[in-house]
Amino acid sequence: KLRVEVETPQFYNETIIKNYLYKGPILEWYLKVKLRLEDYYQMFHEMIPRDARVVDMGCGYGYVSYCLGLGSEDREIMGIDYDEAKINIAAECPVKPHNIQFDAGDAVTYQTEKADVFLISDVLHYLLVDEQITVLNNMLANLNDGGMIIIRDGDSNREDRHKGSVLTEIFSTGTGFNKTRNELNFISEDFIQQYAQNNGLVMEVIDVTKRTSNVVFVLKRA
Repeated sequence: KLRVEVETPQFYNETIIKNYLYKGPILEWYLKVKLRLEDYYQMFHEMIPRDARVVDMGCGYGYVSYCLGLGSEDREIMGIDYDEAKINIAAECPVKPHNIQFDAGDAVTYQTEKADVFLISDVLHYLLVDEQITVLNNMLANLNDGGMIIIRDGDSNREDRHKGSVLTEIFSTGTGFNKTRNELNFISEDFIQQYAQNNGLVMEVIDVTKRTSNVVFVLKRA
């Protein structure tokens, strides 16, 4: 009970940061800032069951995967990203528990195994609209009973804050930190709501940001 209470992702902050030392000063700096801005992904940690099988689609350097995997040794985490350089860095961290794995693959074509939770954070806007539907369909087809799909992305409906999300992505892609093969296509709450209705899903919206339009959509079967 004490471990469940104490060993949150923030508890492992130093471990996670040391995992990314000597991998470039920009990456180390970005990680420290990202963890603080995202509150160490505590929201995902509380939302996702401690014994869930989780697919972190578009995991990047694996920050969320490590937070979730270290936060509960009973979770099984599979991080997937099409940028092999990022996957190589994530997979070669010195502290990598047995419950965290990484693989290189394109979210549009990757054949995942069944999972309790699919997490896709800040990824869909890099895809074309038809590719976004394909990814959502693939996750839904492999979702276990009682599972959920968690989508975090900029919501173009929130126009007053959406400029912040767009500028952030223009900077990250312009500097080469993130790769994109086409123009950005941000989703909207209406888009996700329509997808949920078409597939018999219940949608919950979690909006806790102030400067950007980044919103969390949680999809579950009705």
